[in-house]
Amino acid sequence: MPRGTAGAGPRRMYVATETFVCEIDGRQEWVRAGVTRVTEDHPLCAAYAASFRATEAVVPGVEQATAAPGEKRGAPAA
Repeated sequence: MPRGTAGAGPRRMYVATETFVCEIDGRQEWVRAGVTRVTEDHPLCAAYAASFRATEAVVPGVEQATAAPGEKRGAPAA
Protein backbone atom coordinates (compact mmCIF):
# COMPACT_ATOMS: atom_id res chain seq x y z
CA MET A 1 0.00 0.00 0.00
CA PRO A 2 1.33 3.45 -0.79
CA ARG A 3 2.84 5.32 2.15
CA GLY A 4 2.45 8.82 0.71
CA THR A 5 2.53 10.86 -2.43
CA ALA A 6 5.21 13.50 -2.99
CA GLY A 7 3.71 16.95 -2.62
CA ALA A 8 0.66 15.67 -0.71
CA GLY A 9 -0.59 17.90 2.09
CA PRO A 10 -1.14 16.97 5.74
CA ARG A 11 -3.55 14.11 6.44
CA ARG A 12 -5.69 13.38 9.50
CA MET A 13 -5.08 10.17 11.47
CA TYR A 14 -7.87 7.74 12.37
CA VAL A 15 -7.91 5.02 15.05
CA ALA A 16 -9.90 1.78 14.96
CA THR A 17 -12.93 1.62 17.25
CA GLU A 18 -13.40 -2.15 16.97
CA THR A 19 -11.27 -5.25 16.39
CA PHE A 20 -11.75 -7.19 13.16
CA VAL A 21 -10.00 -9.04 10.33
CA CYS A 22 -10.56 -8.10 6.70
CA GLU A 23 -8.99 -8.35 3.27
CA ILE A 24 -7.53 -5.28 1.53
CA ASP A 25 -5.74 -5.50 -1.82
CA GLY A 26 -5.69 -9.31 -1.59
CA ARG A 27 -3.99 -9.35 1.84
CA GLN A 28 -5.47 -10.22 5.20
CA GLU A 29 -5.36 -7.24 7.57
CA TRP A 30 -5.77 -7.43 11.35
CA VAL A 31 -7.31 -4.29 12.86
CA ARG A 32 -7.19 -3.79 16.63
CA ALA A 33 -9.45 -1.35 18.48
CA GLY A 34 -7.48 1.56 19.93
CA VAL A 35 -4.24 0.32 18.37
CA THR A 36 -4.52 0.37 14.57
CA ARG A 37 -4.02 3.88 13.19
CA VAL A 38 -4.34 4.87 9.55
CA THR A 39 -4.44 8.09 7.55
CA GLU A 40 -7.65 9.36 6.01
CA ASP A 41 -6.57 8.21 2.53
CA HIS A 42 -5.72 4.63 3.59
CA PRO A 43 -7.81 1.84 1.95
CA LEU A 44 -8.89 0.53 5.40
CA CYS A 45 -10.33 3.90 6.34
CA ALA A 46 -12.22 4.13 3.06
CA ALA A 47 -13.59 0.56 3.15
CA TYR A 48 -14.46 0.48 6.89
CA ALA A 49 -15.13 4.14 7.74
CA ALA A 50 -17.68 3.22 10.43
CA SER A 51 -14.95 1.28 12.30
CA PHE A 52 -12.59 4.29 12.66
CA ARG A 53 -12.76 7.67 14.40
CA ALA A 54 -10.68 10.78 13.77
CA THR A 55 -7.87 11.62 16.19
CA GLU A 56 -6.19 14.95 16.92
CA ALA A 57 -3.02 13.72 15.20
CA VAL A 58 -2.11 14.91 11.71
CA VAL A 59 0.59 13.43 9.48
CA PRO A 60 2.61 16.20 7.80
CA GLY A 61 2.73 16.33 4.02
CA VAL A 62 5.46 14.55 2.07
CA GLU A 63 8.06 16.87 0.59
CA GLN A 64 9.14 16.23 -2.97
CA ALA A 65 12.92 15.59 -2.83
CA THR A 66 13.86 16.62 -6.37
CA ALA A 67 12.49 18.84 -9.08
CA ALA A 68 10.13 17.25 -11.57
CA PRO A 69 11.24 17.27 -15.22
CA GLY A 70 11.13 20.87 -16.45
CA GLU A 71 10.34 22.24 -12.97
CA LYS A 72 12.36 25.24 -11.75
CA ARG A 73 13.33 25.40 -8.08
CA GLY A 74 14.25 28.44 -5.99
CA ALA A 75 17.31 30.60 -6.58
CA PRO A 76 20.69 28.90 -5.97
CA ALA A 77 22.37 29.49 -2.62
CA ALA A 78 24.85 32.39 -2.59
